[in-house]
Amino acid sequence: MATQPIRTENFAGQQSRKLQRVLGGWDIILFTVSGVIGVDTVAYAAQTGYQIITWTLLSAVFYLLPYGLITAELSATYPKEGGLYFWVRRAYGPYIGSVVSFLYWISNPIWMGSLAVTAVGTLSDAFSWRLSPLAGVLLALAVIWLTTVIEVTYLRIAKWAVNVGAVIKFGLLILLGIGAVAVVLTRGSADPMTFAKFVPNFSTTLILMPVLIFNWVGFELQSNAAEEIQNPRRSIPRSILVSGIVAALGYSLGIFGVLVTTPANRLSAVTGLLGAFQGIFAGRLLIAMLAIAIAIGYVVSGTTWLIGVDRAFATSGWDASIPRFFGHFNTRFGTPDRVAVLSGLVPTALILVNYFTYQGAGLSATYNTMLNSAFVAALFPYLFMLPAALILRRREPSMERPYVVPGGQAGLWAAVILSLAFSFPAVFASFIPSSLTGVSASGAQQLGYYFAGEIIVASLFYAWARRERKETAEALSAAD
Repeated sequence: MATQPIRTENFAGQQSRKLQRVLGGWDIILFTVSGVIGVDTVAYAAQTGYQIITWTLLSAVFYLLPYGLITAELSATYPKEGGLYFWVRRAYGPYIGSVVSFLYWISNPIWMGSLAVTAVGTLSDAFSWRLSPLAGVLLALAVIWLTTVIEVTYLRIAKWAVNVGAVIKFGLLILLGIGAVAVVLTRGSADPMTFAKFVPNFSTTLILMPVLIFNWVGFELQSNAAEEIQNPRRSIPRSILVSGIVAALGYSLGIFGVLVTTPANRLSAVTGLLGAFQGIFAGRLLIAMLAIAIAIGYVVSGTTWLIGVDRAFATSGWDASIPRFFGHFNTRFGTPDRVAVLSGLVPTALILVNYFTYQGAGLSATYNTMLNSAFVAALFPYLFMLPAALILRRREPSMERPYVVPGGQAGLWAAVILSLAFSFPAVFASFIPSSLTGVSASGAQQLGYYFAGEIIVASLFYAWARRERKETAEALSAAD
């Protein structure tokens, strides 16, 4: 009985010793770019029309900038493996840390399912595949498990998939933007531009606020692997600055490209990005190459996020906020292998359930259901992460802070208030029924059930680890 508490006490140390510092400065910049830029939601956001460009620019200033400043301070002050989980737990305690970590994690396997569906839809459209519903499901599952295999291997190998993918995704958005400008100059816009169309319609934009903010989040992603980064206190704030500029430019050009090349009545959330390229370029070979590049971008987006969120969730097992079983890192690869497999099983189950439930509805119904489910869980954790900077600065004023939000305490308050002003509507707008998002009244109710279920499951995970937390406390007491 005397040895068990000691083993429990050392579990975090046993796992952290498996980590490998393999991410350099450029790796972190490209990792963050890959995390923030998600080409899968460009066409989805464009459904709002030209006003989304205005909102993209406004949110870049009033959300992306303060959110980036807050994340840079937290990352530089607390460069710990698990990033977001560590900050939230330190600010609010183990239960809130556990629930937030679970929601942060579960949103991404769900999103990975939507990415897989989108990748299959894009390739199917480009190569004129006439896929049966079952064939589409099987191909989507193949994409999911390819992502899982990439993630669970050595980070020094997986990072190259992320690096190349970041370049491909940014390149696609730049190419789309330049091509769109050429289209406007030579033959005009598919959807004529007027000043009135750029004026924000608050009721319409509120509906798509979740995707607007979902496009921006990801600055904290690399911090979840902080103990695998060389000189994280310096490289993480720098990566946030560079990726923020790249993301603002890329999204603005990408959304503009979709709008000017695709008539509103032909815009598809699933294949809209490829459709925009088809409105600019001719030639089957070129379109096929672009479709492959887009599909790679989808897979890399999922890989990047899972590399980050799986680490945040797994490290919550190090101090028994969830069962230690899920906190295991592979001895050979230094990756959270058990959580990675779980991240493959979740979208697999959801896609199969969706297939048997909505078999006749096709890929679009599956995509909308999974993406809207992901929005709710993905954005909720930021309601806790952003104010954590205020709490920790007040509670731990003596901590060394290599980077701080400019403007002192007033500057930090302003950053938190501005970022929350976008985050709250983004979370709760997911429950508003709309034809734009494909959420019906019954679907919104179903999303509410999903969210409540996720909170319950997260609480059960926390309760499941109760004995292990008690053993940890006993071990620490005995050590004193």
